[in-house]
Amino acid sequence: MIDKKIRVEDIYLANEKLAGRRFAVKYNMIIGFPGESLKDIKDTVRLAIELQKRNKNAWFPFNIFTPFPGTPMFQKAIEYGFRAPEDLEGWVRLESVGWSKYYSHWMSEKENALLKSINFTSYVAFPLARQKISNHLLRTLFFIYQPFAYYRFKHMFYFMHFEKYIMAERV
Repeated sequence: MIDKKIRVEDIYLANEKLAGRRFAVKYNMIIGFPGESLKDIKDTVRLAIELQKRNKNAWFPFNIFTPFPGTPMFQKAIEYGFRAPEDLEGWVRLESVGWSKYYSHWMSEKENALLKSINFTSYVAFPLARQKISNHLLRTLFFIYQPFAYYRFKHMFYFMHFEKYIMAERV
């Protein structure tokens, strides 16, 4: 999609070389590209799950594509219906998770909701994400919750996030 000049086989090989090392491997995944199909997105999720099976030290936060000027994908986003902000305030709102609610783009509301759910679930689905949690109580809650999040991520059941509502109450 973004022409990284690597093959899936290369990713598997690198992952195998990194497996068993004493450090975490973080794969930043991006979904929601202009022209990306639901099948493409599911294949990316399946790739993450397979890589994590082979390397328990790997984790996979999924982020949603953001069209930035000067990048090859920006023009493609325009071609797919993205309308760029017209002023500086508009560009400030252009951030990875929330920009799509402000600007026209190529995704339906349902597809956009799916991307946001994959994004959220990916941050709590993998055990190594706990490294980012310093609070002991939250770390314990994560330890309890994480297997459920992984199950949902693996089986692509991304909706009904009760934890989103709990966190929203606290913020």
